[in-house]
Amino acid sequence: MSGRELGQVMYGSQVSMSSLKGNKDSAPNQDRAFCMSIGGVAEVFSVFDGHGAQGHTAADISCEALPKLLLTQFLRSGCLPGGLNPQDAGKNQTMREVAATAFQELHGFTEMITASSIAAEKDGVDAATVLCKDWMHFDARASGSTATVVMMLPRQRALVAHVGDSRAVLVRRRRGDGRTLEGYGPWNPTELTRDHKPDLQDEKARIEATGAQIVNAGNDTFTVLRVYTPQQTWPSINMSRSIGDLHAHTQGLSAKAEVNIFERLWDPDTEEAVLIVASDGIWDVMDPVMAAETAFNSQQSGNDPAAGLAADALDRWMRRGLTGSYTDDITVVVKFF
Repeated sequence: MSGRELGQVMYGSQVSMSSLKGNKDSAPNQDRAFCMSIGGVAEVFSVFDGHGAQGHTAADISCEALPKLLLTQFLRSGCLPGGLNPQDAGKNQTMREVAATAFQELHGFTEMITASSIAAEKDGVDAATVLCKDWMHFDARASGSTATVVMMLPRQRALVAHVGDSRAVLVRRRRGDGRTLEGYGPWNPTELTRDHKPDLQDEKARIEATGAQIVNAGNDTFTVLRVYTPQQTWPSINMSRSIGDLHAHTQGLSAKAEVNIFERLWDPDTEEAVLIVASDGIWDVMDPVMAAETAFNSQQSGNDPAAGLAADALDRWMRRGLTGSYTDDITVVVKFF
C-alpha cells in the first residue's frame, strides 16, 4: 500500500498520526506510535516515548513487539475482544491479565536483547548473528520507553494499559446540528491514564522500599522529580514505570502495566468524541480540552488533525523560551468517533 493509499484509509477511519522531532542534537526522534484494526472488532492505538541514549531503539522494539505480544496473548487466552459481554466480569479480568502479561513479556524481551548484546560484545561475537540488525547493539540498562495502549471495543468501551507518562484521554461533547458551532456543548475530558511519577503515593512507597530516594532536580524555572540512589552511575529517571531501564528497575521502577476497562465512554446518539493518545510533548504544553479543540478545528479546516495538533504544540514549546530553544519530541494519535 502506498503512503497515499494508507492516508486515504486512515482518513476514512477518522484516524490520524503525527510525530515531530524535538530540538535536541543528542538523539533522533525517540517517539513511536501505531494504529491497528482487529478484524473490524477492535481498534488499537498506542504511543511510545523513548528516553536515554538508546531510547529510540527501546521505543522501536516496543512499537514492533507489543502489538504482536498482545495478539498472541489474546489468542492463547481465547478471550477475543469482540466476544466480551460488558456484564462478564470474568472475561474483563482475563483481558486485564492478558494485557499485563504482554507488557511483562515486552520488558523481558528488552532484558534478553540486552544480555545477548553484552555477551556478544564480551565474547567478540558479531552481535548481528544473534540479534535483529537494527537492535544488535541495544543496551536497556540506562535506556527505556513509555508504552500506552488503548484498545477501543464495541459499545463505546475501552481497555487501556500503560506504563510511564504518555497519556490517553477521551474528550466528548454534545453534538451540534451540523450547521453552526454554537449548537455544540463544551468539551468534557475523561483521563484514561495517570502519569506514573515517583511522587504518587503507591509508586513512592515501592521505590523507597528499595532504598532509593525521590529527589527534586532542575533549576528555578524548571524542576522535575527523579529516582536516585547515592553514588549511582546511571542517569536518574523521572518516572516510576517503564519498559527497559534495567538499572532503574533495581530502584523500584516497574514494567507492570496499569490496566483499566472503561464502560460506555460516550453516548453515540447524542455525543461526539475524540480519543487522543500522545507523548508528553503534547501534554507538557496543552490540556485535554485545548488538544481536542485544536484537533477539531484542524479537521474542520480540511487539515490533518494530528498534524495540526503537533504543530500547535511545537509552537507552544517554542514560546516557552527554554534554553537552546529546547522542544521535546511530539507524537500524537487522534481518533474521532
